[in-house]
Amino acid sequence: VTLFANPYFVKDPLNYAIKLSEILNMDVESLKEKLSRPNSGFEYITRKISPELANRVMELNLDGIYSAREDKRFYPKDSQACHLIGFVGLDNKGLAGVELEYEKQLHGVDGKIIAKQDGLGRIVPGTYTLKSDPEDGYDIHLTIDENIQFYTESRLKKGVQEAGAKRGTIIIMQPKTGEILAMANYPDFDLNGFNLSNSDSLKNLAISYNFEPGSILKFVTASSAIDSGSISKEMVFHLPPTIKVGGRVISEPFRHVAKDYSVADIL
Repeated sequence: VTLFANPYFVKDPLNYAIKLSEILNMDVESLKEKLSRPNSGFEYITRKISPELANRVMELNLDGIYSAREDKRFYPKDSQACHLIGFVGLDNKGLAGVELEYEKQLHGVDGKIIAKQDGLGRIVPGTYTLKSDPEDGYDIHLTIDENIQFYTESRLKKGVQEAGAKRGTIIIMQPKTGEILAMANYPDFDLNGFNLSNSDSLKNLAISYNFEPGSILKFVTASSAIDSGSISKEMVFHLPPTIKVGGRVISEPFRHVAKDYSVADIL
């Protein structure tokens, strides 16, 4: 529910502000300033609060104070896939993740009314010159598997905490199609209270930074070579302690002589 005021009808801005601040936990001076604008016919007091809180305000029966129902995005899974899904702001416009990337498709088309208003900003009945109904936006279907996503997030959280790490990220892909089955980051945040989280926890680490995969990538190249029949896990390679790449010498950190390794040993 959204609360708003028409200062023209507010009889005692200071008294109103004190009463509102006690319920809404807002600054008295800020409220008084809003309620003291004589040339304004509309001022937001607060937006998208609980119906229970709004009812307490409306029970005060303050002239010039009104309420209106306003839609608010609700995320039933709280923090699950939070970095991937993203979130919307007060006007339900995407600010991050899929919500931002596909804002235009999800939002649809707003309805429109053109009519005359009186001096207090009220619509004059019978003066409509144009009216168009709103159009729903599209649904977005992700390749994310909910069960895999849940398990990935729980294991990532446990691993980061046990290792005493600052953060972690995991991406699980279907190699044959490229579909992303899970994308998890930790720390995470509650989508229904993202504004209470620090900015670092809101970043999708999986796509925000460049990471050098290092030896982890050996599994990818070796798996591809084994699947194609180019090598077997028993095949042996004679590996020197250094290799020259692009005019630069790369050295093994703990080995200074050449040595034979099987593919299984390398992995």
